[in-house]
Amino acid sequence: MFRRWHSLTGLILGLLLIVTSISGAILAIEPTLDRIENPSIPQGVSVAALAEKVVARHESVSRIAVRPNGAVTVSYADGEQSGVERVDPSTGAGLGPYQNSEASLFVTNLHRAFLAGDVGRDIAAASAAGILVLSISGLFLLARRQGGWSQLLRPAIGEGAQRLHAEVARIAIAGLLVLSLSGVWMSADWLGLVPQPPRADLTTGSGRPAAPLGALQTLRNTELASLKELNFPSPMDPEDVFTLKTGEGETQIDPANGDVLAFTPVTAIDRVQDFVRMMHTGRGVWALGLVLGLSSAAVPVLAVSGTLIWLRRRRVAVVASRDASRKPSTVILVGSEGNVTWGFAHALSSALAAEGCAIRIAAMNDVSQDDLEAQRVLILTSTYGQGDAPASASDFLARLKTIDGETPFAVLGFGDRRFKQFCGFAEQVSHELTARGWQAILPLGRVDRQSAEAFAQWGDDLGRAMGVVLKLEHTPERPRRNRVRNVAASSDVQLAPAPAAVPVRAREGARRVG
Repeated sequence: MFRRWHSLTGLILGLLLIVTSISGAILAIEPTLDRIENPSIPQGVSVAALAEKVVARHESVSRIAVRPNGAVTVSYADGEQSGVERVDPSTGAGLGPYQNSEASLFVTNLHRAFLAGDVGRDIAAASAAGILVLSISGLFLLARRQGGWSQLLRPAIGEGAQRLHAEVARIAIAGLLVLSLSGVWMSADWLGLVPQPPRADLTTGSGRPAAPLGALQTLRNTELASLKELNFPSPMDPEDVFTLKTGEGETQIDPANGDVLAFTPVTAIDRVQDFVRMMHTGRGVWALGLVLGLSSAAVPVLAVSGTLIWLRRRRVAVVASRDASRKPSTVILVGSEGNVTWGFAHALSSALAAEGCAIRIAAMNDVSQDDLEAQRVLILTSTYGQGDAPASASDFLARLKTIDGETPFAVLGFGDRRFKQFCGFAEQVSHELTARGWQAILPLGRVDRQSAEAFAQWGDDLGRAMGVVLKLEHTPERPRRNRVRNVAASSDVQLAPAPAAVPVRAREGARRVG
């Protein structure tokens, strides 16, 4: 189930996920740039102290804000000239106009809406949900692949694209879960699915002349570091008030005497919203931004390697052509996760063909009623994770229930004795076939860590049972890496595919001799 969700989601949303992740990785650099560019807010500086310095420089100030990126900005008007400037929180001195670059706005729009407005926001919501599905299903698949949750931190199993996919996923999975969960929440908020907290009602002041800013006690007692924004009363409305927003709530203040006219505390939803935005963007926590950026940048690597793995599995889903004049005497069914078992199956097929047997070789998932009319069925299967079926055998047991027959059989399992569920799926298949009345040609065979000797010995036993001489020789190519202490229960997952594991659709006909 997890494998199907993982594959389908990745293939359907692949391009969208790549665009989302690359743009997200670019945006993740901004918190670090913000930290470099914006002066830090010193402790002990009050909102009143900064407001006095700013008001002394401008004819009219409408707003002071501490933005999520750490910049302290002032909205002002000097005669006919107005604007928003960055200020030094220590001195109140102007640091130049505040504005986002065109490049930043473009990448942000691409990330949030794919440059497509509201429709793009809906698509982005689907993309966020897709990353969440991929992250959760990928985490479960990785745990199964490694042999259990306790093995997640051990060296990754596999070779080539499989090992790259597992290694990158293991490094990026925590960040991707954070990004996807927060992205889904923000998308739900955009779609109106998150309840909105009630907002404070507007109040009016006394209408008397405004007191000096330094005389307003609430502003003196509020640390600038806790400020979100301070909205000044309109000079055109004598009854307008100061609106002070901090992490604790919203306070309305009479400009004449500093009396608190109303206070609306932040709600749990407000706090969750702020936390989710911080976790998604890394704003205010530059180190988190870098970690999230690296996780986001891993998505294209995972997309490409995952596609290669999927294509490889498709290529080895071999369904051999049949001889028009005769039915095969031997059907070889293969259960494989990473294609290694196919190499052993092809070696067996070649040896049997040399003895005059007509062969059909196929994935276990492709077993059919016609296969049960053969003289024998030989099953070679690995075990995935903790006793689960590998990819090409995931539907085998279910398909057995739809067909009837009692064909002589032999099962050869591939795995690793260091795992409790050594050849667990092979045992399950053997038990099921016996329970259905099939006659075992041989007891269940087991190959530990792709042992060529064990494979050859099983071939000798099978040959004696069939009355022929079978010399099975196949040694899969070992991965070029240092020895590790932990490998997967499936030989397919453990090692790279053998060179023989290639599509044989064109040459199966040559095996229908004798």
